[in-house]
Amino acid sequence: MKATKLSHTVLYAKGWYRVSEDIYYDLRATLKADGYSTVLFSDEDILRVMLNRMEECEFDSYSLSDFIVNTKPQGEFTREVMMLAYILDKFRWIGDYCWEKATPDYNEVLPLPESKTLEVVREFFPKKDIK
Repeated sequence: MKATKLSHTVLYAKGWYRVSEDIYYDLRATLKADGYSTVLFSDEDILRVMLNRMEECEFDSYSLSDFIVNTKPQGEFTREVMMLAYILDKFRWIGDYCWEKATPDYNEVLPLPESKTLEVVREFFPKKDIK
């Protein structure tokens, strides 16, 4: 399995950043921190990047193509948002060898989630300057 360079996006998927009501806003912030110029990114561009990075990771089990074919919009969630949620769920459970680790940046990327304290974050990311 190839390691993904979406370090802050994986941190987001793993719950190290606060989740807002707007998944596209959140992913623009994490993708920007991961080196993408997201100023002109459309929602479709975000989905395209996430799909490409997921393919690089070579996840097995239930395939993304099966998910896409069998997914229908549900209530307020569009098919695209459900695809992003599926990809983020895959990223949430990847092992440490599958992504380039980074330290959360609560000043530049997204806020600290309410479920975590800075002390907890510092325990998981020792010897890093976390603010």
